[in-house]
Amino acid sequence: MFLDRHTRVDFARAAIVRALTRDPTEAVALAESRFGRGAEATRLIKAGVAGATPEGYGGELVQPGALEFLASWRPQTIIGRAGLRRVPADVPIVAQAGMATAYWTAAGRATPVSSAAFERERLRPLRVSALVVASEELLQASDGEDVLADDLTSALVEAEDRAFVDPANTGTPGEMPASVTHDGPSIASTGDLGVDLVEASDDFDGQWSRAVIVAHPRTALQIALAEGGLGLAVALGPRGGELATVPVICSEAVPWDSNGGLIVLMDTSAIVYTDDAPSVSRSSIASVEMADNPTGHAGTPTGATSVVNLYQSNSVGLLATARANWLKARPASVVCITGANYGRS
Repeated sequence: MFLDRHTRVDFARAAIVRALTRDPTEAVALAESRFGRGAEATRLIKAGVAGATPEGYGGELVQPGALEFLASWRPQTIIGRAGLRRVPADVPIVAQAGMATAYWTAAGRATPVSSAAFERERLRPLRVSALVVASEELLQASDGEDVLADDLTSALVEAEDRAFVDPANTGTPGEMPASVTHDGPSIASTGDLGVDLVEASDDFDGQWSRAVIVAHPRTALQIALAEGGLGLAVALGPRGGELATVPVICSEAVPWDSNGGLIVLMDTSAIVYTDDAPSVSRSSIASVEMADNPTGHAGTPTGATSVVNLYQSNSVGLLATARANWLKARPASVVCITGANYGRS
């Protein structure tokens, strides 16, 4: 279930007030005049600036409400909706690479040894961030908090979902985990949904009781229109549902083009994830490289291009950062159908 939208907006309002002011007293006064003394956003501002000084004010916005605001992105992700098992960060865990097998044995006979394989793993959270640059005029607008809340949340959800499910993502050590789809079995769609599902199930090495299907909303809609009357997808649509009684999760981040989309069959019990406390920070005096492929690097400084000074342009930068990582224990616990296109010919 998604967190109440008011929770996200209240924190966004508090973040906007923090972005527009320079000291605690000014922040409280602006919140009271803009939202009222009894408003939740005003309460968050007062809680966040308690004991603060003008010299130390303004950087991190981790305060009451911040975690609730950023936590609203987790239930919207594929990981959150699939119900994957969360494990502690940077703590050794046991990953089961093969399933155990039980045997019937006669009295006095030795019990066969299961071929289950276990591996010791450690998951360190990797950073995913969304940087939004907004003009102070936008933040001062009455609906500025709506735009900010939706933009930051949507950006984090899209970034994690795409990394999690895109087969082209082979991962970057220390930067981004590989997708759960990149090294597993993959079949090309025949154009016949029933045949495709049978072939995928033949390659699937997972627990059907914990299986889910992930697809693009367009693919789900195609299936619903083409197969709904046949009983396969009577409860399916672009917002998800069921396909042959298997739960379906829809995400715009799933690869899709004019040739068709990706359908992912995965065993949620074979995938674990970890995450860490999120944070939001703001600045109105920094310089930002306005590009989706910035060259800036603190370790090896390089000449950046398209740099905008926030103070000079009367703008504010808001940086939302979350941390996550995941692990797939068995390659065949995730099977992909590529080029799935079930529309009218």
